[in-house]
Amino acid sequence: MGKKYTVRCKSLDREGRGLVSFNNSTFAVPYLLEDEKAEISLVYGRGRDNTGAELVTVLEPSADRVEPACPHFKECGGCNWMHMSYEKQLREKERIVRENLESIFVKGKAKCPAISPIIAMDTPLHYRNKVHSTFARDKKGKIVTGLYRENTHKVVPIKQCLLEQEAPARIMQTIRKFVEDRKIKVYDERTETGLMRHVLFRVAANGDVMVVPVIAETMFREKNLLVSTITKAHPEVKTIVLNYNLKRTTMVLGIREEVLFGTGVLEDTMNEIAFRLSPRSFYQVNYAQTKKLYEKVVEFADLKPGETVLDAYCGIGTITAFLAKAAPQAKVLGVELNEDAVKDANINAKRNNLENAHFVNQDAGQYITALAAEKEHVDVLVMDPPRSGSSEAFLKATVTLKPRRIVYVSCEPDTLARDLKVLCKSGYRLEKVQPVDMFPQTSKVETVVLLSGEKVDGHIDIDLDSEKLEKKAGTATYAEIKDYIKEKYGFSVTSLYIGQIKDKVGIKDRKNYNTGSGKGGVPTCPKEKEEAIMDAFKHFGLV
Repeated sequence: MGKKYTVRCKSLDREGRGLVSFNNSTFAVPYLLEDEKAEISLVYGRGRDNTGAELVTVLEPSADRVEPACPHFKECGGCNWMHMSYEKQLREKERIVRENLESIFVKGKAKCPAISPIIAMDTPLHYRNKVHSTFARDKKGKIVTGLYRENTHKVVPIKQCLLEQEAPARIMQTIRKFVEDRKIKVYDERTETGLMRHVLFRVAANGDVMVVPVIAETMFREKNLLVSTITKAHPEVKTIVLNYNLKRTTMVLGIREEVLFGTGVLEDTMNEIAFRLSPRSFYQVNYAQTKKLYEKVVEFADLKPGETVLDAYCGIGTITAFLAKAAPQAKVLGVELNEDAVKDANINAKRNNLENAHFVNQDAGQYITALAAEKEHVDVLVMDPPRSGSSEAFLKATVTLKPRRIVYVSCEPDTLARDLKVLCKSGYRLEKVQPVDMFPQTSKVETVVLLSGEKVDGHIDIDLDSEKLEKKAGTATYAEIKDYIKEKYGFSVTSLYIGQIKDKVGIKDRKNYNTGSGKGGVPTCPKEKEEAIMDAFKHFGLV
């Protein structure tokens, strides 16, 4: 730990970290709240510009500070806002959305519309319906299960995460005892030996559970005994799917699956619509808030009889189904690149008698480009892209297609603002903004916006440099690179590793704080993560 300083926090950054200034430098301090007086210390990473700061002691706490309910707070990093009162969390998320969107409007020319109060969660704990637990051994050799410490592959032993629904923890206790009693070896990433790697859970709204044990070998002699042990103790378990992940990888699931019990899918119901979920299906993790979010999408879309709506990035067709049910006289079209997701979407539509819902297995950008070339008409476009936002090609195709209304669902305010600036420049007008708290106790926030396109001319020249967008072509923030890798590869990378690879390929970096802890030696980026970082660089046009 470096030299200690006494500071006063004046404001928070867009990730909720306390900003402090001294010695002509500004530092973002995790877990520090505005107006608090605190003692901090500097930590030194790799290079002159990689100096960060960490909180040592709060000397004068804010009225918004609360005692975190989780005993593992700060260890795994999953509930990084649990030190804030829930009311403060909601205010900060509204601020983050507002500041990002206001940044795209030129003063005196246009004004950001009023942002609706964030839709809060009634009970902001135990909401995650998808749970992942990892096997490991502690220093004494005892088998433990839990979550990865943030930006590492060190397992924090956790028996009950307060963000996760409670059933998986009870079932995991049974599985862990089974592994211990049968003396089954757990997987060791360093030696690449052992059988049990992870367990994935999905929980339906009615309490039904899917269990997916992940193993690292081709043979599991005790699998039938494990099934009988789980189902006898936990009748809520309706299906068990064994996943084989034999590769040296940080991704949780392998390719091969074997259904050991039940149908291999979990049935969930939302808004009286039944959805079929496989272990790999993308499905929002917060049931209660997802329903509110999708209802807002339907409200913003405001479909009329005879209108056509295109749901881009539709996945298994959850939003598509909500739209099709709400407007049975409209034509609803979902477009998705993942073939398995499209199969599930078609099954879901058929089971729910949604005859006006149709699905296409194609890249959304290419599909709407083809529609525009054929002079086809779409009244409403609904887009729910990944955290990295939409692509330049998709935005160009959208403007060419000229839908009258666009409903954009975003889980990242930075990329939402970037994409909205492009669409507004082309003639779209931002009409409504609705934040939704999908991830309480964290810095993440979901937003749904409505744009109208009465003045769209069908042409746009996306020159991000000349427009001086915050996110320019050929640049990407560390957070965007991390999110891209997390979504595509399923593992995390640190800022230190990104900086190492930037140095290696000759990318000039600007100052980046809070990268590296300065404790011990500097770790070298593993080959697998280097390849993922290089892929992200190519995706964002850095190389």
